[in-house]
Amino acid sequence: MDDAQIHAIRWREGLDVLRFLYRNPARTDQITRVIEAWQGRSLPRTLARMRGRPKARALLRRKPSLGDALADWERLESLPAGTLGHAYLASCETLGTTRRGMGVYVETGTSPARTAALEPDERFLQDTLFFSHDLYHLVTGYQTDLLGEVCLLAFTAAQTRNTGVMAMAGLGAYSIRLPRLAGQRMMLNAAALALRAEWLVEQDWVELLDHPLEQIQRELGLWPPPVYKPVWVGNKPGQGRRA
Repeated sequence: MDDAQIHAIRWREGLDVLRFLYRNPARTDQITRVIEAWQGRSLPRTLARMRGRPKARALLRRKPSLGDALADWERLESLPAGTLGHAYLASCETLGTTRRGMGVYVETGTSPARTAALEPDERFLQDTLFFSHDLYHLVTGYQTDLLGEVCLLAFTAAQTRNTGVMAMAGLGAYSIRLPRLAGQRMMLNAAALALRAEWLVEQDWVELLDHPLEQIQRELGLWPPPVYKPVWVGNKPGQGRRA
């Protein structure tokens, strides 16, 4: 598989999944399929930016495995209350998430052949972006309800400029139906917040797991968290398994 094939936008596949998601908004496990199909050269563009920033270059050299860190529940259980890792574990318990967490979404939403063909830095970046999604929920304050998810998509699209994420944010803006375009206005606020905040892509989330959540939010420019009424589709937290 050459570079052109690896980074080709798979329009038909993305459209098919997008139609499915429009009819089945609770099937968030399919979101990663659209992102991978439509991200095109988003990973190389993000890497180019990372390689021009000292903090991001250091992260690329170390390549800490966020997926492994989030699956180590024994370590997370040992962290003090109020830390990011403790908050993540609590959210897993509330949502009924297994130790695999986002690993299920990564496996079902990405092409093994394409992932294997990525250069090491791109593979690390793709995995980190997918696995950090649940942590983004915690540090931004957007919950896992429908409105929280589309706002986080708008936030992530503004931060990463990933065309696949932009497509999902666009679907969210079209799908959310609240009086006086309240959902769309919240999404715009989320995008504006993303542009003001620190760049989350270059953060070492493995290291931050044992830091106080509020401290992280303040340092990243994400304090105070938004206050809004969640819009749940299907099971509410604690009523079924998400992954």
